[in-house]
Amino acid sequence: QAFHLVIPSLPGFGFSGPTTQRGWDRYRVARAWAELMQRLGYEQYGAQGMDWGSIISPEVGRCDPEHVIGAHVTEIFTGPSGDPAEWEALSEKEKKQWQEFQWWMDNKGVYDPLQSTIPQTLAHALADSPVGQLAWNYQIYGDDLSFDYILTNVMIYWLTNTAASSARFYYENH
Repeated sequence: QAFHLVIPSLPGFGFSGPTTQRGWDRYRVARAWAELMQRLGYEQYGAQGMDWGSIISPEVGRCDPEHVIGAHVTEIFTGPSGDPAEWEALSEKEKKQWQEFQWWMDNKGVYDPLQSTIPQTLAHALADSPVGQLAWNYQIYGDDLSFDYILTNVMIYWLTNTAASSARFYYENH
């Protein structure tokens, strides 16, 4: 085989089960994944990630540089600095894309500031009701994704009881 895939589930999310201690942030997860790869016997490995993985994978490379041969991410979390010249340099297509992104952040991205500041308030509501979990996910995804996708996502959080710990991950990283 050319390579193996090791695909850990983010602690506190889905199939990893809920975390029960404070301090599970991107740095602790990166150290845990580096230790996992060491325990599995890998002398060298690459790290790849999207969404939170795009933040964690570079940290894996930073905490285990002797073994990580590269980190690849699918998202870069940055935006314009606010300098008017920077905005003027954008093409019309890029300006439209940025405005669409801003609309999404203002209207559907509310989970990030909420979970980053008061995750336990949301956590209790989501852990109390599968209907609440469904409403929360539908508010974020709406008609952009299939109902089957949304329902599957909701059931993973509900059946593994990870709504609280996944929300707390945002707080730990804030």
